[in-house]
Amino acid sequence: MSEEKEPTPSPEIPERNRRCLTLEDIKEALEEAFEGAHERLWANDAWAALIKLGLSDYSNELERCEAAVRFIAFAGFYKDWLAQVEECDRAFDYGEISTALNLTPFRLGQLIGRHSAFLDDSDFDPCKSLNSDEQLLQRAMFHLEFEARPVVVTALMAHYGGISGLFVAIWNSDKQPRPADYDQKWEKYESERAWEIEHLHVWVPPYQDTDDEILNDVTGDKMRLWTWLDQDAIPLKRYWLDPEAKEALGSVPPQVAWSLIQALVFQAFDTQPHEAQELWDKYQPPCRDEMSLDLALQHLDPVVGINNFQYLNEKVNLKDVMKSKPLDVLEEVLRMVSLSSKWHSEVSI
Repeated sequence: MSEEKEPTPSPEIPERNRRCLTLEDIKEALEEAFEGAHERLWANDAWAALIKLGLSDYSNELERCEAAVRFIAFAGFYKDWLAQVEECDRAFDYGEISTALNLTPFRLGQLIGRHSAFLDDSDFDPCKSLNSDEQLLQRAMFHLEFEARPVVVTALMAHYGGISGLFVAIWNSDKQPRPADYDQKWEKYESERAWEIEHLHVWVPPYQDTDDEILNDVTGDKMRLWTWLDQDAIPLKRYWLDPEAKEALGSVPPQVAWSLIQALVFQAFDTQPHEAQELWDKYQPPCRDEMSLDLALQHLDPVVGINNFQYLNEKVNLKDVMKSKPLDVLEEVLRMVSLSSKWHSEVSI
């Protein structure tokens, strides 16, 4: 597949006397957190604005880490927006981005130590919790991001001229600018874009909408996003892969593996109904029928699904789910919903 052409970034802001977390400092973390070329261009411009507003300033190493947490809050805010627009999980791996920003466990411990409410949380005490060090890091980062996000969102609104300006900027952030003659030749441009996607198998971003189209064409999704922004864009609930599930997946995204598992479960019922019914009778899952099971799997967060699937999994290689037999996948799913103590404590049906 051809790679999307990189837009030309805006010039980096001039260096100043005080130290700050520059665009060069966050380059690796930005590439980790923002996926598309146009998203990265917008992120560069937005972080440059936050630099001018002083949110990246620091005078010592601990303050540098605080500025790095504000960048994570900025990236997390954008990913939460995309998760609501695309109805998918776009949360990044705190471990990867913390490494890119040189946020060490020691410094995170210092930052967490400033908050007495966090210290009373059993999630931060290994003696009272079964969490791994990695899970403790994820929870610590989420608490710090939660605290930093309102400041970041308020600063972005100030830069873009209020909630309307910020809404328009983010709405268009993953889209390409319209050509000057788009209004006269929009059918031609849209047809060419559709042809490239279908025949060249490359992703071509849609064209940006006008301010009027974005703000005056009101939909339920836009109203929900507007309300979320107006309420400080509170971080969405996050789920993290268990260490065993993460190892089992390798580089495969949990969304992909979970989607394939659902497809193979459907295939088992569709192509081998007699054998599938025998497995159903064997395990007697706590759901009425195949449709109830299918709906339960669909509405489950992919990370939660994979964590629970891998907990008892013996037959399915999550690194290559499609090579598994549909009946094997179905059996593992039925074992999960029928026998797993983890499932019954975390999910249930």
